[in-house]
Amino acid sequence: MEQAVFVSATPGPYELRHSTQVVEQIIRPTGLVDPEVEVRPIEGQTGDVIREVQTISTSNGRLRSGTRSRN
Repeated sequence: MEQAVFVSATPGPYELRHSTQVVEQIIRPTGLVDPEVEVRPIEGQTGDVIREVQTISTSNGRLRSGTRSRN
């Protein structure tokens, strides 16, 4: 086999050892582009999330919010 393209969402040690080039897949197989991710400061985060929810909900939009804690 002279040319081949192997695709893996999470290349492991074997794939990385046997690859001459590894690239990031920007567009998913579904054709959807990943949503933009925002990282915001910790200070004032509760009020910030509440304002965002209110703004997005008035325009019938969607919002996904996640938090991390230090444990």
